[in-house]
Amino acid sequence: MNLKIAIVGPGAIGTLIAYSVYKAGYTPTLIARDTTIRDHIKLRGCSIVRSGVEYRFDANIISWHDRLDRYDIIFVAVKAYDVDNAIRGLKSITHEDSIVISCQNGIGSLEAIESIVGRGRSAAAVISYGAIKLDYGRSELKGIGEIILGSRAGLSSKIYKLRDILSRGGLNIKLSSNIDGFRWVKTLINAGINPVTAIFNAPNKVILDIPEAREIAEDAVSEGLKIASKLNIELPCDPIREMYRIAGLTAENYSSMLQDLLHYKPTEIDYINGAIVRFGRKLNIPTPINQFLIKAVKGLVRWRRKSL
Repeated sequence: MNLKIAIVGPGAIGTLIAYSVYKAGYTPTLIARDTTIRDHIKLRGCSIVRSGVEYRFDANIISWHDRLDRYDIIFVAVKAYDVDNAIRGLKSITHEDSIVISCQNGIGSLEAIESIVGRGRSAAAVISYGAIKLDYGRSELKGIGEIILGSRAGLSSKIYKLRDILSRGGLNIKLSSNIDGFRWVKTLINAGINPVTAIFNAPNKVILDIPEAREIAEDAVSEGLKIASKLNIELPCDPIREMYRIAGLTAENYSSMLQDLLHYKPTEIDYINGAIVRFGRKLNIPTPINQFLIKAVKGLVRWRRKSL
């Protein structure tokens, strides 16, 4: 079957997925935000860098301003804060049998996609690969992880097909009927590592090496654990223990939040620590550490932009 597969967002993860789709035998379509980015990618081409070797691949490059097709599989691979803008055109590129996959950190993006195309046509990818954007349509693979796929409507034949495609393309894929559990575990881990590394302006090992950083990170995750428990989220592992494990495995890496901060970009704090705070307010569970982290990171973003 000649499936039409699109990836919205030609950043680090979007490019990685597009490369996997290409290796599986399909020509992916990368949808850029505007014609300037589209033309830039067409000029430079698409590639993945791994262990110092660059692998180029073919893709259709379009923008939302071009004539759009309808796709069988659509990955939404923009940052969480760009999801609302990215999904405005979803109805114009989907049909009744399409499946749309949220690839974002935090809580809120999958729910936004479900509100447009329905829960039965929505899925989530919880991604633990380490990739950094070198340019639009060009990224570097820094760490091999896995992708957990699932839908809150259950595991459909479309999701099994998606697993087969990405696996054939070289990615480590697992399916789960408890996708919310995996989404929350990653959110809690990120709630500890990301803002603390951003505030300390340090690689992930700061969580292990500095007692104050470790205490703040663990307190942030502990607040989130109370929320998850109250929501009856079935967590597949202990997020505090997993946070330390990941910090050890990625000791020299800079978190995506710190990278965004250093590049004067918005961060995903509202979808990570912000999700904990929002649910805390609804459930009357105090979240003072997460509230502090949000203010600290947003203040740093504002200060750095002011200094430009």
